[in-house]
Amino acid sequence: MFTVSPRAMQELKAFCEKNPQAPRCVRVFFRSSCQGPRAMLGFDSPRPEADASEELDGLAFCMDMGLWQAVGDIDIDLVEQGFAIRTERPFQAGKGCASCASGSSCQGSCQG
Repeated sequence: MFTVSPRAMQELKAFCEKNPQAPRCVRVFFRSSCQGPRAMLGFDSPRPEADASEELDGLAFCMDMGLWQAVGDIDIDLVEQGFAIRTERPFQAGKGCASCASGSSCQGSCQG
């Protein structure tokens, strides 16, 4: 379900050590942007009745069950720019924000 590289796991655990009050569950979710939907990570409390979840090396990883059924397994890695989150299948979102390419600010459906 979730695959986390050793470098990514080390970074996530370091965050938890520095922030002991943070929940010990890493949630994968999608946020709309001008470039289309983007997978993101956040620390959250798991929702057993609604989430697909797995514990890896002392940390829980979760995402909405319906979202997991749509995108499949998740691969999390640490790259120079931050975390790279890859899904087994592409996330299909609603219509994007075509006006962003013209340099205008995002409005409406482009913001999530």
